[in-house]
Amino acid sequence: MANEVSGGVSEHEVEIGADPESVWPLLTDETKMALWIGVDVALDARPGGDWRIDFNGNDIAGGKYVEVLPHSRVLLSWGWEGEDNPVPVGSSTVEFTLEAEG
Repeated sequence: MANEVSGGVSEHEVEIGADPESVWPLLTDETKMALWIGVDVALDARPGGDWRIDFNGNDIAGGKYVEVLPHSRVLLSWGWEGEDNPVPVGSSTVEFTLEAEG
């Protein structure tokens, strides 16, 4: 795992012992995503589609899918619900890039 932060950008690289096709549903299928990330997940995994994750009954993030390239890339807007939040829903972006190794 590699981590880097510069100019307001945080980059994290994680190696997963699975191919992109196996990881893809964990980013786009609400039932499968709920298994690893939250207690309540709602996803509309298409450009312009909404997503919302309740991580623990208190911390809730949401936004919209911006780009969805099957088995390779997901770009979405990101932010936290709640008043006076420094990162409100849709105010930042998160990108997941899936690449096979070897």
